[in-house]
Amino acid sequence: GARIAAFVAQALHGVLARGLGVAEAVREGHVLDRNRGPELEQGTEAEALKINDDQKAKIRSIADEAGKPIETQIAAHKELGWDLIEVRQTAQGNLTEVSDEEFERILGLVTDAGLRISCFASQIGNWARKITGDFEIDRADLARSIPRMQKAGTKYIRIMTWMQGDASPQEWRAEALRRVAELVRMAEDGGIVIAHENCSG
Repeated sequence: GARIAAFVAQALHGVLARGLGVAEAVREGHVLDRNRGPELEQGTEAEALKINDDQKAKIRSIADEAGKPIETQIAAHKELGWDLIEVRQTAQGNLTEVSDEEFERILGLVTDAGLRISCFASQIGNWARKITGDFEIDRADLARSIPRMQKAGTKYIRIMTWMQGDASPQEWRAEALRRVAELVRMAEDGGIVIAHENCSG
């Protein structure tokens, strides 16, 4: 942990020392090279950060932090020079729950802008859903998402693991594990991957 922290600090120093902002550094392809360690002497950080296109770390964000309209989200990513976008909420709702027509419109706009959806940031198991709630809602979200992800060429879908509500810690854990196991089976059958964010517990 300490070695990684030291390397990150040194690498960022190199980027900042050259007068590069985050967006400019990303556009130039300056990223951390895990094959070079914190033992680098001062002044060689920029060289350590420059690697070929196949090795680049990709920066992305949950897009609705820029605004709810998908057009606003796309514009923000284009301004930053990012080519991956993680879509959560749009003006018409979460990407997993909008109508098929609206999804087609969103995907068309993203694709026409030269971007690719890297992850569906779903509402499955999120802060608004308790472990004692109706699991069919989450299953329906995933079932609806899988063909959309296949069409978009998106591999990952973000889920959380429900709020505890009135359940005991033991009940919460057991039911969360049961539900996630079922969702993982669905995801595997659909050729996609569950990405877990541990929001609580």
